[in-house]
Amino acid sequence: MEIESKMSDELQDGRFIIKLEHLERDRHLILRKLEVTRKVLIDIPYFFMYIYVDELGIFSNKLDRAFLPDSDWSWEDFEIFIADFIASKIRMIHVLEKTKSLKLGDFFHGAQGSDVTLNLLINFEPVQIYKLKHQFPCLNLSAKEGNYDLNKLEPGYIMINGYSAPFADVFFLVNNPEPILIAIQCRKRKKSLDLRTIKDEHEKNSNISEKMEEKAEKIRENAKVKGREMKEKLQKEAEQYTKLADFLSKYRIITIFITTQRFREELESLPDDCILIHQENFDIFFGPVFSSRTKLVMTRDSNPNLSTASELTSKFKAIKKDIGEKIEEARKRKTFRSHKEFCKDFPELAEDDEIRNNFVYYPYPPHIESFEHPNKRTRV
Repeated sequence: MEIESKMSDELQDGRFIIKLEHLERDRHLILRKLEVTRKVLIDIPYFFMYIYVDELGIFSNKLDRAFLPDSDWSWEDFEIFIADFIASKIRMIHVLEKTKSLKLGDFFHGAQGSDVTLNLLINFEPVQIYKLKHQFPCLNLSAKEGNYDLNKLEPGYIMINGYSAPFADVFFLVNNPEPILIAIQCRKRKKSLDLRTIKDEHEKNSNISEKMEEKAEKIRENAKVKGREMKEKLQKEAEQYTKLADFLSKYRIITIFITTQRFREELESLPDDCILIHQENFDIFFGPVFSSRTKLVMTRDSNPNLSTASELTSKFKAIKKDIGEKIEEARKRKTFRSHKEFCKDFPELAEDDEIRNNFVYYPYPPHIESFEHPNKRTRV
Protein backbone atom coordinates (compact mmCIF):
# COMPACT_ATOMS: atom_id res chain seq x y z
CA MET A 1 0.00 0.00 0.00
CA GLU A 2 1.34 3.42 -0.96
CA ILE A 3 0.68 6.73 0.81
CA GLU A 4 2.23 10.05 -0.25
CA SER A 5 3.99 12.04 2.49
CA LYS A 6 6.92 14.33 3.32
CA MET A 7 10.24 12.97 4.56
CA SER A 8 10.04 15.26 7.60
CA ASP A 9 6.63 13.98 8.71
CA GLU A 10 6.38 12.55 12.20
CA LEU A 11 3.93 10.03 13.63
CA GLN A 12 2.58 10.51 17.10
CA ASP A 13 1.07 7.97 19.47
CA GLY A 14 0.24 9.76 22.69
CA ARG A 15 3.51 11.34 23.87
CA PHE A 16 5.63 9.08 21.68
CA ILE A 17 6.87 10.62 18.41
CA ILE A 18 8.76 8.82 15.66
CA LYS A 19 9.99 10.02 12.28
CA LEU A 20 9.29 8.26 9.00
CA GLU A 21 13.01 7.88 8.35
CA HIS A 22 13.37 5.97 11.63
CA LEU A 23 10.58 3.60 10.63
CA GLU A 24 12.40 3.04 7.36
CA ARG A 25 15.63 2.39 9.23
CA ASP A 26 13.84 -0.28 11.27
CA ARG A 27 12.34 -1.68 8.04
CA HIS A 28 8.72 -1.06 8.97
CA LEU A 29 8.23 0.79 5.70
CA ILE A 30 10.00 1.85 2.52
CA LEU A 31 10.34 5.48 1.42
CA ARG A 32 10.61 6.25 -2.29
CA LYS A 33 11.47 9.80 -3.32
CA LEU A 34 9.19 11.69 -5.72
CA GLU A 35 11.52 14.22 -7.28
CA VAL A 36 8.79 16.28 -8.94
CA THR A 37 6.92 17.02 -5.69
CA ARG A 38 9.84 16.62 -3.24
CA LYS A 39 7.74 14.15 -1.34
CA VAL A 40 8.05 10.44 -0.71
CA LEU A 41 5.78 7.49 -1.26
CA ILE A 42 5.39 5.37 1.84
CA ASP A 43 5.39 1.70 0.87
CA ILE A 44 3.96 -0.26 3.77
CA PRO A 45 4.93 -3.95 3.51
CA TYR A 46 1.98 -6.29 3.66
CA PHE A 47 3.16 -7.91 6.92
CA PHE A 48 3.13 -4.64 8.86
CA MET A 49 0.07 -3.22 7.14
CA TYR A 50 -1.86 -6.37 7.93
CA ILE A 51 -0.90 -6.14 11.61
CA TYR A 52 -1.81 -2.44 11.77
CA VAL A 53 -5.15 -2.72 10.03
CA ASP A 54 -6.11 -6.03 11.58
CA GLU A 55 -5.53 -4.43 14.98
CA LEU A 56 -7.89 -1.64 13.92
CA GLY A 57 -10.47 -4.27 13.02
CA ILE A 58 -11.48 -3.18 9.53
CA PHE A 59 -10.65 -6.30 7.50
CA SER A 60 -13.46 -8.62 6.46
CA ASN A 61 -11.11 -11.57 5.84
CA LYS A 62 -10.64 -10.97 2.11
CA LEU A 63 -7.35 -9.07 2.02
CA ASP A 64 -5.53 -11.92 3.76
CA ARG A 65 -7.10 -14.47 1.40
CA ALA A 66 -5.65 -12.53 -1.52
CA PHE A 67 -2.29 -14.01 -0.54
CA LEU A 68 -3.34 -17.64 -0.78
CA PRO A 69 -2.53 -19.07 -4.24
CA ASP A 70 -5.31 -21.64 -3.94
CA SER A 71 -8.01 -19.13 -2.96
CA ASP A 72 -11.21 -19.47 -4.97
CA TRP A 73 -12.50 -15.96 -5.61
CA SER A 74 -16.00 -15.19 -6.79
CA TRP A 75 -17.30 -11.86 -8.09
CA GLU A 76 -18.46 -11.11 -4.53
CA ASP A 77 -14.99 -11.77 -3.14
CA PHE A 78 -13.54 -9.28 -5.61
CA GLU A 79 -16.02 -6.59 -4.52
CA ILE A 80 -15.24 -7.22 -0.84
CA PHE A 81 -11.52 -7.12 -1.59
CA ILE A 82 -11.90 -3.70 -3.26
CA ALA A 83 -13.98 -2.36 -0.35
CA ASP A 84 -11.47 -3.71 2.19
CA PHE A 85 -8.51 -2.26 0.33
CA ILE A 86 -10.04 1.22 0.08
CA ALA A 87 -11.26 1.19 3.69
CA SER A 88 -7.84 0.12 4.96
CA LYS A 89 -6.08 2.79 2.92
CA ILE A 90 -8.40 5.48 4.31
CA ARG A 91 -7.82 4.16 7.83
CA MET A 92 -4.03 4.17 7.42
CA ILE A 93 -4.13 7.79 6.21
CA HIS A 94 -6.17 8.64 9.29
CA VAL A 95 -3.83 6.78 11.67
CA LEU A 96 -0.79 8.44 10.11
CA GLU A 97 -2.52 11.76 10.81
CA LYS A 98 -2.10 12.82 7.22
CA THR A 99 -4.32 15.53 5.79
CA LYS A 100 -7.70 14.02 5.04
CA SER A 101 -8.22 16.22 1.97
CA LEU A 102 -6.57 14.54 -0.99
CA LYS A 103 -6.93 14.82 -4.72
CA LEU A 104 -8.89 11.94 -6.14
CA GLY A 105 -5.94 11.09 -8.38
CA ASP A 106 -3.58 10.96 -5.38
CA PHE A 107 -5.78 8.60 -3.42
CA PHE A 108 -6.49 6.36 -6.42
CA HIS A 109 -2.79 6.33 -7.26
CA GLY A 110 -2.09 5.54 -10.92
CA ALA A 111 -5.74 5.86 -11.96
CA GLN A 112 -6.55 7.47 -15.29
CA GLY A 113 -9.16 10.06 -16.13
CA SER A 114 -9.55 13.73 -16.98
CA ASP A 115 -7.53 16.32 -15.05
CA VAL A 116 -10.79 17.88 -13.87
CA THR A 117 -11.82 14.61 -12.23
CA LEU A 118 -8.42 13.55 -10.87
CA ASN A 119 -7.86 16.97 -9.28
CA LEU A 120 -11.10 16.87 -7.28
CA LEU A 121 -10.45 17.29 -3.56
CA ILE A 122 -11.99 14.67 -1.29
CA ASN A 123 -12.05 14.76 2.50
CA PHE A 124 -11.52 11.09 3.33
CA GLU A 125 -12.85 10.02 6.72
CA PRO A 126 -12.65 6.45 8.09
CA VAL A 127 -15.35 4.12 6.81
CA GLN A 128 -16.85 0.84 7.98
CA ILE A 129 -17.63 -2.02 5.61
CA TYR A 130 -21.40 -2.48 5.25
CA LYS A 131 -22.88 -5.26 3.12
CA LEU A 132 -26.36 -4.51 1.87
CA LYS A 133 -28.91 -7.31 1.82
CA HIS A 134 -30.91 -5.69 -0.98
CA GLN A 135 -30.16 -3.96 -4.28
CA PHE A 136 -29.51 -0.25 -3.86
CA PRO A 137 -31.14 2.13 -4.75
CA CYS A 138 -33.79 0.99 -2.31
CA LEU A 139 -35.43 2.08 0.93
CA ASN A 140 -34.45 -1.01 2.90
CA LEU A 141 -30.83 -0.64 4.01
CA SER A 142 -30.75 -3.88 6.00
CA ALA A 143 -27.33 -5.42 6.45
CA LYS A 144 -26.55 -8.76 4.82
CA GLU A 145 -24.67 -9.69 7.96
CA GLY A 146 -23.95 -7.95 11.24
CA ASN A 147 -25.82 -6.85 14.33
CA TYR A 148 -27.17 -3.51 13.16
CA ASP A 149 -29.05 -1.95 10.25
CA LEU A 150 -28.72 1.57 8.90
CA ASN A 151 -31.80 3.75 8.93
CA LYS A 152 -30.49 6.12 6.30
CA LEU A 153 -27.69 6.53 3.78
CA GLU A 154 -24.82 8.56 5.23
CA PRO A 155 -21.03 9.05 5.12
CA GLY A 156 -18.88 6.78 7.29
CA TYR A 157 -19.75 3.56 5.49
CA ILE A 158 -18.45 1.90 2.36
CA MET A 159 -21.41 -0.04 1.01
CA ILE A 160 -21.18 -3.35 -0.82
CA ASN A 161 -24.31 -3.51 -2.94
CA GLY A 162 -26.68 -6.44 -3.25
CA TYR A 163 -26.30 -9.04 -5.98
CA SER A 164 -26.94 -7.81 -9.55
CA ALA A 165 -27.90 -4.31 -8.40
CA PRO A 166 -28.60 -1.68 -11.10
CA PHE A 167 -26.25 0.74 -9.33
CA ALA A 168 -22.56 0.54 -8.34
CA ASP A 169 -21.05 -2.62 -6.86
CA VAL A 170 -19.36 -0.64 -4.06
CA PHE A 171 -20.07 2.97 -3.07
CA PHE A 172 -19.59 5.54 -0.34
CA LEU A 173 -20.45 9.17 0.39
CA VAL A 174 -18.25 12.13 1.26
CA ASN A 175 -19.64 15.53 2.21
CA ASN A 176 -16.54 17.72 2.22
CA PRO A 177 -15.51 19.89 0.50
CA GLU A 178 -18.56 19.05 -1.65
CA PRO A 179 -21.11 16.22 -1.63
CA ILE A 180 -19.71 13.39 -3.77
CA LEU A 181 -20.88 9.82 -4.18
CA ILE A 182 -18.04 7.47 -5.18
CA ALA A 183 -19.58 4.66 -7.26
CA ILE A 184 -17.18 1.78 -7.92
CA GLN A 185 -17.74 -0.75 -10.68
CA CYS A 186 -15.72 -3.93 -10.03
CA ARG A 187 -15.09 -6.09 -13.08
CA LYS A 188 -13.43 -9.45 -13.01
CA ARG A 189 -11.57 -10.69 -16.06
CA LYS A 190 -14.45 -11.91 -18.20
CA LYS A 191 -15.99 -9.43 -20.60
CA SER A 192 -13.93 -6.74 -22.29
CA LEU A 193 -14.28 -3.16 -21.08
CA ASP A 194 -14.78 -0.47 -23.72
CA LEU A 195 -15.59 3.23 -23.82
CA ARG A 196 -19.24 2.60 -24.63
CA THR A 197 -19.64 0.44 -21.53
CA ILE A 198 -17.95 3.06 -19.35
CA LYS A 199 -20.24 5.81 -20.63
CA ASP A 200 -23.36 3.66 -20.24
CA GLU A 201 -22.50 2.59 -16.69
CA HIS A 202 -21.65 6.13 -15.63
CA GLU A 203 -24.86 7.49 -17.15
CA LYS A 204 -26.83 4.82 -15.30
CA ASN A 205 -25.15 5.77 -12.02
CA SER A 206 -25.55 9.50 -12.64
CA ASN A 207 -29.29 9.15 -13.29
CA ILE A 208 -29.98 7.44 -9.98
CA SER A 209 -31.88 10.43 -8.57
CA GLU A 210 -34.14 10.68 -11.64
CA LYS A 211 -34.82 6.94 -11.49
CA MET A 212 -35.94 7.22 -7.88
CA GLU A 213 -38.30 10.07 -8.71
CA GLU A 214 -39.72 8.07 -11.63
CA LYS A 215 -40.31 5.15 -9.28
CA ALA A 216 -42.08 7.46 -6.83
CA GLU A 217 -44.38 8.70 -9.61
CA LYS A 218 -45.25 5.15 -10.68
CA ILE A 219 -46.12 4.24 -7.10
CA ARG A 220 -48.36 7.32 -6.82
CA GLU A 221 -50.14 6.38 -10.04
CA ASN A 222 -50.63 2.85 -8.77
CA ALA A 223 -52.01 4.19 -5.47
CA LYS A 224 -54.87 5.97 -7.26
CA VAL A 225 -56.66 2.71 -8.04
CA LYS A 226 -56.17 1.09 -4.64
CA GLY A 227 -58.31 1.01 -1.54
CA ARG A 228 -57.85 3.58 1.22
CA GLU A 229 -55.49 1.54 3.40
CA MET A 230 -53.26 0.40 0.52
CA LYS A 231 -53.42 3.87 -1.02
CA GLU A 232 -52.02 5.47 2.14
CA LYS A 233 -49.28 2.85 2.34
CA LEU A 234 -48.23 3.42 -1.28
CA GLN A 235 -48.34 7.19 -0.93
CA LYS A 236 -46.05 6.96 2.08
CA GLU A 237 -43.67 4.73 0.12
CA ALA A 238 -43.70 7.17 -2.81
CA GLU A 239 -42.84 10.02 -0.46
CA GLN A 240 -39.86 8.06 0.88
CA TYR A 241 -38.57 7.51 -2.66
CA THR A 242 -38.98 11.22 -3.39
CA LYS A 243 -36.92 12.05 -0.30
CA LEU A 244 -34.25 9.58 -1.41
CA ALA A 245 -34.24 11.17 -4.88
CA ASP A 246 -33.85 14.65 -3.35
CA PHE A 247 -31.02 13.40 -1.13
CA LEU A 248 -29.13 11.77 -4.01
CA SER A 249 -29.62 14.78 -6.29
CA LYS A 250 -27.31 16.78 -4.01
CA TYR A 251 -24.38 14.43 -4.72
CA ARG A 252 -22.00 14.52 -7.64
CA ILE A 253 -21.53 10.98 -8.93
CA ILE A 254 -17.96 9.84 -9.63
CA THR A 255 -17.78 6.41 -11.26
CA ILE A 256 -14.58 4.44 -10.75
CA PHE A 257 -13.96 1.33 -12.84
CA ILE A 258 -11.58 -1.20 -11.32
CA THR A 259 -10.83 -4.08 -13.64
CA THR A 260 -8.08 -6.54 -14.49
CA GLN A 261 -9.09 -6.28 -18.15
CA ARG A 262 -7.21 -4.36 -20.80
CA PHE A 263 -8.55 -1.05 -22.09
CA ARG A 264 -7.62 -0.60 -25.74
CA GLU A 265 -9.32 2.71 -26.55
CA GLU A 266 -8.14 6.31 -26.20
CA LEU A 267 -7.83 7.25 -22.53
CA GLU A 268 -8.34 10.90 -23.52
CA SER A 269 -11.90 9.93 -24.46
CA LEU A 270 -12.85 8.98 -20.91
CA PRO A 271 -15.76 11.21 -19.84
CA ASP A 272 -15.46 13.61 -16.90
CA ASP A 273 -16.35 12.12 -13.52
CA CYS A 274 -15.01 8.73 -14.61
CA ILE A 275 -11.79 7.11 -13.39
CA LEU A 276 -10.24 3.93 -14.74
CA ILE A 277 -7.95 1.42 -13.05
CA HIS A 278 -7.23 -1.34 -15.56
CA GLN A 279 -4.63 -3.95 -16.43
CA GLU A 280 -1.88 -1.48 -17.35
CA ASN A 281 -2.14 0.57 -14.13
CA PHE A 282 -3.46 -2.16 -11.83
CA ASP A 283 -0.01 -2.65 -10.26
CA ILE A 284 0.41 1.08 -9.58
CA PHE A 285 -2.82 1.36 -7.59
CA PHE A 286 -2.64 -1.90 -5.63
CA GLY A 287 1.14 -2.23 -5.41
CA PRO A 288 3.10 -5.23 -6.69
CA VAL A 289 2.20 -7.66 -3.90
CA PHE A 290 -1.54 -7.09 -3.85
CA SER A 291 -1.78 -6.95 -7.64
CA SER A 292 0.22 -10.12 -8.25
CA ARG A 293 -1.88 -12.11 -5.79
CA THR A 294 -5.11 -10.67 -7.14
CA LYS A 295 -4.07 -11.62 -10.67
CA LEU A 296 -3.24 -15.07 -9.41
CA VAL A 297 -6.54 -15.93 -7.78
CA MET A 298 -8.55 -14.34 -10.59
CA THR A 299 -6.72 -16.12 -13.43
CA ARG A 300 -5.93 -19.48 -11.90
CA ASP A 301 -8.35 -21.33 -14.21
CA SER A 302 -6.49 -20.11 -17.32
CA ASN A 303 -2.87 -19.80 -16.16
CA PRO A 304 -0.55 -22.33 -17.86
CA ASN A 305 1.18 -23.01 -14.54
CA LEU A 306 -2.01 -23.60 -12.57
CA SER A 307 -4.90 -24.71 -14.78
CA THR A 308 -5.86 -28.16 -16.03
CA ALA A 309 -5.94 -29.21 -19.68
CA SER A 310 -9.75 -29.02 -19.74
CA GLU A 311 -9.71 -25.51 -18.24
CA LEU A 312 -7.24 -24.29 -20.87
CA THR A 313 -9.17 -25.80 -23.78
CA SER A 314 -12.43 -24.29 -22.54
CA LYS A 315 -10.84 -20.83 -22.17
CA PHE A 316 -8.80 -20.52 -25.38
CA LYS A 317 -9.83 -21.43 -28.91
CA ALA A 318 -6.23 -22.02 -30.02
CA ILE A 319 -5.61 -24.63 -27.31
CA LYS A 320 -7.03 -27.92 -28.52
CA LYS A 321 -7.36 -30.98 -26.32
CA ASP A 322 -3.99 -32.48 -27.34
CA ILE A 323 -2.12 -29.19 -26.76
CA GLY A 324 -3.82 -28.69 -23.40
CA GLU A 325 -2.70 -32.15 -22.31
CA LYS A 326 0.87 -31.41 -23.46
CA ILE A 327 0.88 -28.16 -21.43
CA GLU A 328 -0.32 -29.99 -18.34
CA GLU A 329 2.29 -32.73 -18.88
CA ALA A 330 5.11 -30.19 -19.46
CA ARG A 331 4.18 -28.43 -16.25
CA LYS A 332 5.00 -31.57 -14.27
CA ARG A 333 8.62 -31.24 -15.40
CA LYS A 334 9.03 -27.47 -15.14
CA THR A 335 7.39 -24.18 -14.22
CA PHE A 336 6.96 -21.67 -17.04
CA ARG A 337 8.79 -18.56 -15.91
CA SER A 338 7.43 -16.18 -18.55
CA HIS A 339 5.21 -15.98 -21.61
CA LYS A 340 8.38 -16.01 -23.74
CA GLU A 341 9.52 -19.28 -22.17
CA PHE A 342 6.08 -20.78 -22.70
CA CYS A 343 6.23 -19.89 -26.42
CA LYS A 344 9.57 -21.66 -26.80
CA ASP A 345 7.89 -24.90 -25.73
CA PHE A 346 4.70 -24.22 -27.69
CA PRO A 347 5.68 -22.10 -30.75
CA GLU A 348 2.35 -22.87 -32.45
CA LEU A 349 0.67 -20.61 -29.87
CA ALA A 350 3.19 -17.75 -30.00
CA GLU A 351 1.33 -15.69 -32.64
CA ASP A 352 -2.16 -16.14 -31.22
CA ASP A 353 -3.43 -12.74 -30.03
CA GLU A 354 -5.75 -14.14 -27.36
CA ILE A 355 -2.97 -16.28 -25.87
CA ARG A 356 -0.44 -13.45 -25.96
CA ASN A 357 -2.76 -10.83 -24.48
CA ASN A 358 -3.63 -13.12 -21.59
CA PHE A 359 -0.43 -15.01 -20.90
CA VAL A 360 1.83 -11.93 -20.69
CA TYR A 361 -0.45 -10.70 -17.90
CA TYR A 362 -0.31 -13.70 -15.58
CA PRO A 363 2.00 -13.82 -12.55
CA TYR A 364 4.96 -16.14 -13.00
CA PRO A 365 7.71 -17.29 -10.61
CA PRO A 366 9.05 -16.22 -8.21
CA HIS A 367 5.47 -15.28 -7.27
CA ILE A 368 4.11 -18.79 -7.92
CA GLU A 369 5.07 -22.38 -8.59
CA SER A 370 2.90 -24.79 -10.55
CA PHE A 371 0.65 -27.09 -8.54
CA GLU A 372 2.80 -30.10 -9.48
CA HIS A 373 6.14 -28.40 -8.74
CA PRO A 374 8.02 -29.96 -5.76
CA ASN A 375 8.80 -26.50 -4.38
CA LYS A 376 5.21 -25.25 -4.55
CA ARG A 377 4.43 -22.85 -1.74
CA THR A 378 1.01 -22.59 -0.19
CA ARG A 379 1.55 -19.06 1.09
CA VAL A 380 3.79 -16.37 -0.38
